[in-house]
Amino acid sequence: MENTNGSVDALTDTISLDKVGAAKRQLKTALRLFFNDGDEVSQHTLVSAAHRILQDLCTAKGLSFPDSDERDFSIDHSIRQSLMVSKGYAENIEAAITEARNYFKHANRDPDRPLGFAFQTTHLLAFDAVRLLALLDGEFPKELRVFVLWFQLRYPEYIQHQPDLAADLAKARARAANDQLALKLQCKAILESE
Repeated sequence: MENTNGSVDALTDTISLDKVGAAKRQLKTALRLFFNDGDEVSQHTLVSAAHRILQDLCTAKGLSFPDSDERDFSIDHSIRQSLMVSKGYAENIEAAITEARNYFKHANRDPDRPLGFAFQTTHLLAFDAVRLLALLDGEFPKELRVFVLWFQLRYPEYIQHQPDLAADLAKARARAANDQLALKLQCKAILESE
């Protein structure tokens, strides 16, 4: 839009969205980056931001998961309370997620310190974000469904398989066997086919 003095006002083009919509967009973008072998730091940063929004919204709305009265949605608490993650391993996951989240967001402490980034923690954080989004929104966009499918196949020890995904899980298992690259490619093909 042009002002009366002839300059262009860069702030007139806007999009309207709510917090859930913002988190959903961040999460979907991160998952598309993941399935297209995009930058791991960008994936983690987007997932972390989405998770924080969803965590805050679940807390503000006083929500709880159907099988629990628990209302603490922090990733630390979520991992600690998970029956699917051993207690000793949960502490390592919490520390890695928190360290990466802070490292990618702040430079005021130890600005020259390098990070050994355990990027697989992004997968756990993304899975938890998908759970929170499902609790808040009830909508399960394609990117999220495919990621849950991939996650269930990649980390079967962490979750119970959802019955509505059983057929897709069986197909993907038959195609990919134990080859993780093939597994990711099969899930990417599903994402692109719909």
